[in-house]
Amino acid sequence: MLAIPLLIRDLVLFLTIALVTNLVTRKLAVPYTLGSVIIGLVVGIIGVTPEVRLTPDLVLFVFLPALLFEGAWNVKCSLLRTNWKVIFFLAESGLLLSFGTSASFLHLFDHIDWSTALLLAAILSPTDPVAVLGLFRQLHVNERLANIIESENLLNDGVAGSLYQIFLTFVLLNLHSVAPTGWAALGSGLGQFLMEAGGGLLFGFISGLLISQGLKRIDDPQIETSATLIAAYGVFWTADALHLSAIIAVIMLGLLRGNYGRNTAMTEQAKGDIDTFWNIIAFLANAFIFMLIGVQFHSYIHTLFSTPGLTI
Repeated sequence: MLAIPLLIRDLVLFLTIALVTNLVTRKLAVPYTLGSVIIGLVVGIIGVTPEVRLTPDLVLFVFLPALLFEGAWNVKCSLLRTNWKVIFFLAESGLLLSFGTSASFLHLFDHIDWSTALLLAAILSPTDPVAVLGLFRQLHVNERLANIIESENLLNDGVAGSLYQIFLTFVLLNLHSVAPTGWAALGSGLGQFLMEAGGGLLFGFISGLLISQGLKRIDDPQIETSATLIAAYGVFWTADALHLSAIIAVIMLGLLRGNYGRNTAMTEQAKGDIDTFWNIIAFLANAFIFMLIGVQFHSYIHTLFSTPGLTI
């Protein structure tokens, strides 16, 4: 178990590095995420924080809800309706094409069974434009273009997350030789996708609507800001516990709170406070993730060069 003093030390170190990296990359007009990876790699090589690890639970339950909610909160539904054809083509057609191509190559050329190939394709196919979006914000790029990229990213995450859960289930069932095959597998997969994605969509919508209605009579920026944080993590955890798509649930929650809730249940001061709060949360989450990727990469470099005669 990580000791509290070491945890505080590492948090202060990473926060300081994140702030300095952000300042330098702004001056150079390059994505701070790129700088974070490079600095993280240097920190990993030096070995300042040997106990730090980027774990799946850390990404899924600590960083992901915040990044999803912040992204959805900033998407304007008016622009989403105007650009829905472009967004749908990029998010769905592009993702499914990449998904099918990746799975086919893995199966045909690496001789991986279809269930595992589809699972790997679901992991590899979605794009992550966080570095691009960060650069957009630094350069104040056209709002319509930024909205298209942000919306496409959110839909990608939602669909890919559901596909991942489906094919992970198939892989686990295959290990016990009880997985369906043929049309039965297709029907089972489609049914599970509709249940997870549709259930997550409905759960996020109901949660966002209830929270927005509940906050109508409250005029306190601190409470309203805290409510968004509780809602983002609470909806994600609850949807995951109910075996619904937690990603889609939080995206729907963020869209509803960032549009309907913002316009019907918030004062101007609350809107500004919440915007500032989530911008800081998203910046810290992205900075920590990419720095930890750099730190984690050190172990792979060590493995790569651990052959006789090679050292790092």
